[in-house]
Order: sequence, then structure tokens, then C-alpha cells
Amino acid sequence: MDIKQLKQYLENLSKNLKPENHHFLTVRLGSLKSIFPFNEYEYILMFLRDKEIITFKQYEELRKKYVSSKFIE
Repeated sequence: MDIKQLKQYLENLSKNLKPENHHFLTVRLGSLKSIFPFNEYEYILMFLRDKEIITFKQYEELRKKYVSSKFIE
């Protein structure tokens, strides 16, 4: 999984949000300032977790998949 695939995956998950939450997330991302280790992806994941779109277990699986693909490249 590369960063483009991760972004697409998160965008697809975001479609499960209530319209007002999806709008809030979109607006917030437009003004979000990122600095290591806090970035856009971390924010989206925490937002999706807070809104119960993903579970912590799903987050761990996604993280494992993404991290392990980085060691293969």
C-alpha cells in the first residue's frame, strides 16, 4: 500500500460519515497545519475512529499493512 492508496482508502471510509461530519472533516483538513508526528492522515484516522467509522482493531490492521509495505519497497 502506498500513500496514494492510503489516501483513497481513507476517502472511501470518509464517505460513511454523516454529511455534516464529512463537511466538517473536509473544511478542517483545508486549514490543518501538519508537523511531525501530527499530519493529515493521523487526523483523518482519529476523526474516523471518533465517529466510529473504524475500530481500533481496523486502525491497527491498516497501520500494519501500510508499515509492512514500506519495508518491502
